[in-house]
Formats: sequence, structure tokens, C-alpha cells
Amino acid sequence: SSIPVDVLRMDSHEAEGLAGRPLPLRSDSAEFAAGLVRNGAAKSVIVARGADGSVIAGPDGAWHAAAAPVRVVSAVGAGDSFVAGFVLAAARDWPMQEALALGAAAASAAVMTPATELCNAADVRHFYSQRVVTRL
Repeated sequence: SSIPVDVLRMDSHEAEGLAGRPLPLRSDSAEFAAGLVRNGAAKSVIVARGADGSVIAGPDGAWHAAAAPVRVVSAVGAGDSFVAGFVLAAARDWPMQEALALGAAAASAAVMTPATELCNAADVRHFYSQRVVTRL
């Protein structure tokens, strides 16, 4: 029996490896993620695209959340921060695209800090308030 997976998250390098081809556009990432959802890999699939934000595909369609335009000090912890923001929003029953936006805000705040330093909650709130989320 398979274990049900609610959310599967990967970075663009991992997604391209699984796809066996480059995924240069947001729409490419969204189509790849939607295919995984259709094939039953997970209910929702997220592809983190670095400075180009993140894409999610799920039962309600596909969305892109922009990354905040920040100076990157260190990418260490950005993925973990994304997951923390996304899971917090999902646990609060926020819509999928808003959970994606909070994850993107947390990742953007994280890259502004050195190495393993935690992101600043005020930065996360600010970036979330400035969120740009687009249906794909």
C-alpha cells in the first residue's frame, strides 16, 4: 500500500532531474508538478525556483508566488524556512496560494541572513504583505 502524500516539495534542480529535461519557465515547472499530481505522487507539488519564486500545482490548479527582491547573503536554510511558512499556513487552513506566498516570504527573509541564522519574523510579515501571487 502506498503512503498518501499531501505535499511534495523540490527545488528546480531536483525537478529537472526527475523530469529528465530542463524546466526553464514557470509554466514548465507548473506543468511538471501538475503531472505528478495527476499521476498520484502527491495531492500538491511545489517546485522552488530560487530567485524566481515558487510554483505549486494541486487540486485547485497551479500558482506562482514571487520571491521578494532581496540581496542574498546566504541560501542556507531558505528551503527549510519556506517549508515552515507553508506548513504554518496550511495548518491554519489558508488557501493553497496563500500558503505558497507565506513560504516564499519566509524563504526571502531567510536568504537575507548569514548561514544558519533564523529569519526575522518582521521581514516575513513585510514580504507577505507585499506578496505577488499569480494563477498559472
